[in-house]
Formats: sequence, C-alpha cells, structure tokens
Amino acid sequence: MTPENLWQEFVKKFPKYKGKSYDTFSFGDRPDELLKLVLTGQKIATSCLYRGNLSKTKDISIILDSTDNALAIIETTKVSVVPFSQVSREFAQKEGESDKSLEAWRRIHLAFWGNIPPDTLLECEEFKVLYKKEYK
Repeated sequence: MTPENLWQEFVKKFPKYKGKSYDTFSFGDRPDELLKLVLTGQKIATSCLYRGNLSKTKDISIILDSTDNALAIIETTKVSVVPFSQVSREFAQKEGESDKSLEAWRRIHLAFWGNIPPDTLLECEEFKVLYKKEYK
C-alpha cells in the first residue's frame, strides 16, 4: 500500500487528522524486522544520530517496509537529545530489540553506527501507533 493510500484510509476512520502533514521512513538496516516490532507493540521508540533537525512531539510518520509498503502510522510523544553513553535501560526496553537490555541495545547500535564516541549525541524518540495494517 502506498503512504498516500494508507493515509486516506486512516483519515476516513479518524477525520480529525485530515489536513495534517506526515513524513515517511523505514528503519535502518533491518526495516522489516523493526517494523514488525512496531506492529506487535514491542517497539515504541527509536533513535538516530542527532543531526540538528529534531523531531517534535505530535509529528506524524508513516513507516515503510523494505519494499516501500506503508504499514503503520505513528505519532511522536517524546523527543530528547542524549549522549550515547547516557541512553537509559528504560529507553532501550522501549526500542524493543533483542532481549531489550541496555547492553544489547548498545551492541546493536554500535554495529549499525560504527565505533562512535560515548559522547555522540542521539535523537531519542518515543511514539505511539495511531494506525496499522497486518504484516504478511
């Protein structure tokens, strides 16, 4: 399903969102695996290297799978900038990956971002799922 088709289906059911804008994205190097965690309710947070363009609370995004199929609409509920070394266990659990431990979170993200210094700033975003489709 295209992002626009998913959005139109969503606003038919939730008209208060009509006219709002949205972004689209897929998750890093494992888009299908991480999207599935969102769809099953295990992943309610994500992080990226901070680049100065901070997401905002109430931002809406459509998450795509590896073939650009739109499957979930989320709304940002909290955003913070945190040094890599200061990411909390609670946040790691909200990211929902592996065994949800902080140690696993660090290992997975260092493998993805490379050997970044501990003081590297991250954008840590929490979200809620507004709408989702069945993942096949």
